[in-house]
Amino acid sequence: MLKNIIIAGLSFIVVMCWIKVDPECVNNSDDPNLITIEYQCSDLSDYENVPPEVTEECTNRAIEATIHKPKT
Repeated sequence: MLKNIIIAGLSFIVVMCWIKVDPECVNNSDDPNLITIEYQCSDLSDYENVPPEVTEECTNRAIEATIHKPKT
């Protein structure tokens, strides 16, 4: 009896993980007023009309890339 309950519980967990829906996909498609703009740091030559958060993130990524750059 206990073995059957454990198997049923584990099966339920596996099924729930298998049918799990990514919440990011659901949230983005539900809101018609949401606009997502993507910036590619390597293509930005002028930061004049770029939000400060994007400038900061691109700067941080450039710093991390130079720190973690493998030496040859």
